Amino acid sequence: MLLVGLVVGRWWVIPLGALGWAVLLLATGPLGAGEILAAGALGAANTAIGVLVRRLGSRALRRALSATRFKRAA
Repeated sequence: MLLVGLVVGRWWVIPLGALGWAVLLLATGPLGAGEILAAGALGAANTAIGVLVRRLGSRALRRALSATRFKRAA
């Protein structure tokens, strides 16, 4: 789910990550029906970290590129 957050980089993907992780664990068998909420919460947290890293990285890259463009123009 971390990779999904990194690739998509949008906040709306977090609920999809939570649902996807819970369904994946439920379908493969290591998860009981009572643990599905915890799995969804962990999937959402994992996806949110991926989105956060992507957004912070994009912001840092934009700032670095705009700073170099400003120096060239001056």
